[in-house]
Amino acid sequence: DFSLTHTEQVAVAVLSGVPGRPIGVDAETETRHVADWERMANRFYSPEEREKCHSTADFLAVWLRKEALGKARGTGLVGLLEPAVREPEAGEGQPPVYAEGKLPDGTRYAVCFLGESSPAGNGLPG
Repeated sequence: DFSLTHTEQVAVAVLSGVPGRPIGVDAETETRHVADWERMANRFYSPEEREKCHSTADFLAVWLRKEALGKARGTGLVGLLEPAVREPEAGEGQPPVYAEGKLPDGTRYAVCFLGESSPAGNGLPG
């Protein structure tokens, strides 16, 4: 499996080394301005997700995970924008595992692996 994303200046591609192991990636520039992030968080984030949001950067960190999860599931954002959506608990299907970081140009990324755990030595910077 593979996943692709891009910002204005950077393209990111990730490959899963395990056949049938879904993977998703999203990236955003660190300086991206989201004017109505509080309104968007109230509308599209669960209470647990909203608790993590105190700034645009916090909002984008949650957004990166949501987009990466949707790409790993093959659904995009469909179903992930409902306020009550939460990440599945162990035993409720494949729980997501995330690798997150920042590239040298300031681009933040989140990679979502579906399965038991993040692959050892995933090769991701950050």
